[in-house]
Amino acid sequence: MRLKQPIRNLTLLSGFFLLLLFPVNAQTGSTPVIIDTDCAPDDLRAICMFAAIREINLLAITSSDGALSPGSGVDKISRIIPDLFVEEIPVAPGRELNIEPPEWREFCENIPWSKNAGFTVETGMTAVSLITRLLSGSATKITFICLGSMTNLFDVIRESPELIKKIERVIWYNDALNPLSGPNYERDPEAAEAILSGNLNVSIISNLSKTGAVLNNDLLQHIRSIETPFAQTITASHSYPLLLERINNNDVILWDDLLPVWFVCPDCFDMEPDKTNPNISMTKDYDILEIKRRILDILSQQYDYSRHIMFDKFPVDPGIYRSDITPVARETIEKFGRDEWRICVLTNEMHGHLGIYSIVGAKMGLKAREWFSVGIDQLHVISFAGNSPPLSCLNDGLQVSTGATLGQGTITVSSDATLLPKARFAFKGKTIELQLKDEYRKQVESDISRGIVQYGNLTSGYWKLIRRLGLKYWREWDRNDMFTITVLE
Repeated sequence: MRLKQPIRNLTLLSGFFLLLLFPVNAQTGSTPVIIDTDCAPDDLRAICMFAAIREINLLAITSSDGALSPGSGVDKISRIIPDLFVEEIPVAPGRELNIEPPEWREFCENIPWSKNAGFTVETGMTAVSLITRLLSGSATKITFICLGSMTNLFDVIRESPELIKKIERVIWYNDALNPLSGPNYERDPEAAEAILSGNLNVSIISNLSKTGAVLNNDLLQHIRSIETPFAQTITASHSYPLLLERINNNDVILWDDLLPVWFVCPDCFDMEPDKTNPNISMTKDYDILEIKRRILDILSQQYDYSRHIMFDKFPVDPGIYRSDITPVARETIEKFGRDEWRICVLTNEMHGHLGIYSIVGAKMGLKAREWFSVGIDQLHVISFAGNSPPLSCLNDGLQVSTGATLGQGTITVSSDATLLPKARFAFKGKTIELQLKDEYRKQVESDISRGIVQYGNLTSGYWKLIRRLGLKYWREWDRNDMFTITVLE
């Protein structure tokens, strides 16, 4: 069911000012995701963290029978939607299991998620019908994040087994795998065993009952100090006296909170494949202090989604860059994201100067990855830019942004006589072409021609001009607008 959002002047005004300060998730990320939740307090925290991750395109939130009944869960979810998202998010309840509720249900029912009034929701939509519709209509595979039992996913696959191929991965919180144990498993063992015995890729995240895996006063105080709507939603909910009492007693455990950390930084966890089913992996170890630091990074939107070999976080402090970069760094990062910033910086360093077509290639490769919803090192690339500068500089940006390199043999340069700022990208049987639009190409040619007349060709003045133009295009050209995209197969 889709939430019907009434007009609330106070809510809209306060939301407007928050938007000026913090970029609330507008569901524009590259990774399509469905969240399924039984709506315990740790689920609230996990949802707030997932909402803070810009790279996620949240398609829906469904409720399962667990800490709350599915109907009560939908009501809780509906209250936080306007706090966390610019756009509406489809929400639907799963089926009730008609078994005894867990002993902590009454406590969970009394935890407020938001002071917002609940929304009137459309009738008739169920978790199964919503998830089925989204999977069936998606051109790319969807990641399914399960914060409770696997009932809803089980029901979908049981009715439409062909939809397994539309699921990229299931990320599930559960205490243990061999043998299976924990509240999320025990709420619906049949569902969990059916999903785990199938062909789905499943990452099982567990806190491993580690000492210190708690939301204590120190962590809560740090969350309170973060002024994003994601952190403030947690702060408001966790001001409830009975919940505060448990926090003071170190009785509030980090459970589902770990899943968004794994999503952003899988390297923070040691995962071990299951010996009987290599599609399943389970948490083997992690550093709880590192996890808590990452939680704060996500809630403040200061996380780094990219995987680095040498860096923990890619440097974004404007003060460490050269004098012409410093004034525009923050604005450019906020406009196009940290991933593009990292790619363009590395492209320029590898390319040997701040160039034009190298920047175009960097933006092009990232856009192609976003179209396929894939990470680094997954695309095969054919460039049509040739081997002669300046057009061939596109190739350097393509290598950095996609991870397709000459060393790996995953990028080649076409022998076509017609040279174009164009590249072909292939992934799992699908192929697309991206080409710089003519108006952008003509602008480059015009700007460079005027520069040659003014400074001469390949002079020091010429190279200074190229740097200025490259920086200008980097700052102004949006990768979502500058390319034509053609689907070949």
